[in-house]
Amino acid sequence: MNASDSPNSICDRLREARERAFGPRGRAAFARALGLSPSTYIYYEKGRVPPPDVLARAAAAAAVRLEWLVTGQGPREPGGRTVAADAAAGLPADFQAAVERFADKVGPRDGAVAAVRGLAELLRSVDATMPRTPRPDWQPQRVADTDGMIPVLGRTAAGLVGRYKDLLGEAPAVSVADLARRALGLDVHRRAAADVEADEAALERDAADPDRPPALVQLNEPLPSGVVEFVDAPALRRRCPAAFAVRVDGESMQPRFRHGDVVIAAPGQPVRPGQAALVQIRGRVGLTLKLIRREDAGPGGPHICLVPINERYDTERVPEAEIEWMAPVLCSVRF
Repeated sequence: MNASDSPNSICDRLREARERAFGPRGRAAFARALGLSPSTYIYYEKGRVPPPDVLARAAAAAAVRLEWLVTGQGPREPGGRTVAADAAAGLPADFQAAVERFADKVGPRDGAVAAVRGLAELLRSVDATMPRTPRPDWQPQRVADTDGMIPVLGRTAAGLVGRYKDLLGEAPAVSVADLARRALGLDVHRRAAADVEADEAALERDAADPDRPPALVQLNEPLPSGVVEFVDAPALRRRCPAAFAVRVDGESMQPRFRHGDVVIAAPGQPVRPGQAALVQIRGRVGLTLKLIRREDAGPGGPHICLVPINERYDTERVPEAEIEWMAPVLCSVRF
């Protein structure tokens, strides 16, 4: 066995590939990309050579040549198609162009490959929700007033979301909290939803009202607030005037919340232990949807545990001081 083929060298190259593609703290995300638990993957970086199928998946996920990963010979990066082109393969041309522009912006920094692939997967999920042919139950009509509708303000992140500095190098100009303030004229940090006295069971009944089931309204062009989608659910909106909605992106909360579901949340309301909530963590890209558990004891002060329903995903403990806001989920609807 050559020195470059030794187990330690292979594991070192695996760690190098992971750090360049997913960042220094991207071990858990890389493990999920390989279909492994983080506890299993960590053994591979510590000296246990992965089986051939794992090495092949690792080379593909990290955008490196399998020959380099195994032997250390030849160039590290594959020639030919770029990471962006591979990640965006099969997407519409405008989505592919967006991925290419994003890849040019982030450049070769740590975590760039994961960011590019993440954007491509997000656009792929958006593309999957857009009908190729008009659905028979979708009818064009004029919408005179959206005040009685619940705005859809974006998507939740798949799994646990990364930090701006690791993925983009800067914070975005507009966040979901900004959109909520513009669309609803409220402060999601401080203002509670008005006159909310019903429990989740009543809200679920409103969402499932057989006389007026929720409808998804998509406008031809965005409003000045930037909102283009609404959930038309008058009874639910009357109970909770400050409610807003986001689409579920990812599988971490299956089977209760599925990819593509629309969850409706109420900013300003308290989140009870074990309740599902949308969470904004300081410095993180986007929201995450998780069950909430609070831990008061331990070093570093109180922590919030973000618990997935899907056992393939890991629970994350976040210092309570890093939670910018949480909004309890009232109900979910599927279109």
